[in-house]
Amino acid sequence: GKEYLGNFMQKSRKQNTNNFKTLNNLYLSLYAMVYKIRTFTLLSRHVNALKPIDSISKHTLSKVSLKLEQ
Repeated sequence: GKEYLGNFMQKSRKQNTNNFKTLNNLYLSLYAMVYKIRTFTLLSRHVNALKPIDSISKHTLSKVSLKLEQ
């Protein structure tokens, strides 16, 4: 009985370690995914914020070039 119990405890401990590893990997991949999504949204927001500035600078540049041509 004792041996069986000891083996069972060892097995379950191994199983728990495996479960923990799997959970840990899952958590890490989830975190990586969230981080990627966050980076992507931040980047796209940044790009969207830069768009009007870009059009303004283009407009200004075209004005300046027109003045230079005259």
